[in-house]
Amino acid sequence: MSGGSYDYLCFKEFLQYEEQLERMANRLADLGYAGASDETYRVLSVLREVDRNAKLHDAWMAIEWLDSNDNGIEQTHTALQELGWKRIT
Repeated sequence: MSGGSYDYLCFKEFLQYEEQLERMANRLADLGYAGASDETYRVLSVLREVDRNAKLHDAWMAIEWLDSNDNGIEQTHTALQELGWKRIT
C-alpha cells in the first residue's frame, strides 16, 4: 500500500475551523464564560502552532511512508535525524 497509514496526517490542515473557533471563543467571552473562551483560544493556539511546524509534518510523513511500506526503517531514521530529531534508545 502506498501512503495512507495515518490518513495522510502529514498533509492535513488543522486550522480548517479557525474562523469558527475564534467566533466560538468570542461568543463564550461575550456570555461571560472567560474560562471556556480562554480554553478555546488555547486550543486554537496549539492548532496554529501545529500548522506552522513543517518539521513536525515532515516527521509525520516519514512515519506515514514507513508504515505504508514506501520507505524502510533506515530511510526513516535518516529522514528524522536530518530533521534534527534525536533518537532515544
